[in-house]
Amino acid sequence: MATEQRWLNGLLSQIDFHLRGCARGRRDQNFDWKWFRRLPTAHFIDTRRRIRKLLGRLNGNVPKGYSVEWLVENSSKLWQTRQLLQDDLSRRQFDDAITLKIVGYRRAYFPPEAFDEYLELCASRPFVHEELPNKYMNVPLRELEVSRAGACANIIATDGFLDSINLYRQYFVERAGVDFAPQPGETVIDCGACIGEVATLFALLVGASGQVHMFDPMPVHVAFCNLQKTLNPSLASRMHIVPMAVGAEPPRLSWRLFGLSQTSSATGLSASCR
Repeated sequence: MATEQRWLNGLLSQIDFHLRGCARGRRDQNFDWKWFRRLPTAHFIDTRRRIRKLLGRLNGNVPKGYSVEWLVENSSKLWQTRQLLQDDLSRRQFDDAITLKIVGYRRAYFPPEAFDEYLELCASRPFVHEELPNKYMNVPLRELEVSRAGACANIIATDGFLDSINLYRQYFVERAGVDFAPQPGETVIDCGACIGEVATLFALLVGASGQVHMFDPMPVHVAFCNLQKTLNPSLASRMHIVPMAVGAEPPRLSWRLFGLSQTSSATGLSASCR
């Protein structure tokens, strides 16, 4: 049996094991699951997954999105992608990501890695502002003072921000001699900067000779990005805020989730940019 087929068989067995189990609520400490379960979108995602699966079986069609059928149909391409990864940890996480996409977060647990602390928390206080909301996606915001290798930044973010960096090392993976984090002098383009917390950290890493371009079409996001810039005068010259979406066409965007309700076009936004 070829190595590719053994890999596929093993992955299918693992997925089958998870799918035959009961869906369970998550209680691990790496995410605010109580908040997530209160979101209407969380229930919508679960319901949509069940309906698509049922309709696919009734019609005899391959369900859209991630499924066992999708895995089998695209197994050769996925295997080729997996072969590009240079270390066993990356390959295992690639397999775990496929499993999670197919079985869902209620049947699979994607564990964090035991990374050393990437960001040090120096101070934390509740975020209070006269014009901007003190919550993002219904999660309270905090003003964090963080440091990395002696360099400091003030960042407006949710409580889960540090965990996403220190536990999962999102955007800052270093493996097999390759460091994916922004390096001094580099230019970073953040398409969908949201409230600018990650882009501010990028600005800290690229140094005085680097640049960070923050794209986001939502006025409230632009306002937060401008505030991040104001709170970090030593980083301001390298932070460039562009109040536009990035795409092939100029669509109209509606934002009606998480307590924010705004509609805007990709150009002509009534948001300040400096």
